[in-house]
Amino acid sequence: MRKITFLLILLSFLSVSTVFADINLKPSFLWKDLTEPSTELSEEDQVLNVIWGLKEAIREDPEDYSKYAALAVAYDRIGYYEEAMYALKSAIKYCSDSDAQWDFIYGNLARICLILKQLDEAKDALDRAMEYNPDNIINNVHLTQYFLMKSEYKEAAVAMKKDSDSNAEKDTYFNWYQYALGEL
Repeated sequence: MRKITFLLILLSFLSVSTVFADINLKPSFLWKDLTEPSTELSEEDQVLNVIWGLKEAIREDPEDYSKYAALAVAYDRIGYYEEAMYALKSAIKYCSDSDAQWDFIYGNLARICLILKQLDEAKDALDRAMEYNPDNIINNVHLTQYFLMKSEYKEAAVAMKKDSDSNAEKDTYFNWYQYALGEL
């Protein structure tokens, strides 16, 4: 019973932590060269307008990876995860080696793969994201989710511990997790 209770607490913690990763779709880079959408439209219709504008921008400059990444965020916002995955793979195709966005792109790809339950592809994307920035907290949360989905609880605890090294509050979550597994 303690394990089930702890897993529920852990899942709620992970769901709350992903709220902080949610990206508001009103940054200026998404709205550049577009008119402000009507407030009469639903959020999905507004996002579809943004998607249309991004697709037009991609037609003008198909090798700009940032437009694909923005397109993925827009698709993700309305739950079109397969389209978001395709857009992120296109961003990877056009992103140069000198860009610092690799951990963001691969991390988002991993998150989308986790949502679609494509665990092998998620792990590959997480490995690549961690190569570029092993200290990215959001990617480490995705790694924890991956291990939980694979029922590899010890590895999930290690991934959580990595983030908790400098944070006493997160260290508490790690201790709860260890306690729930009966390893303390």
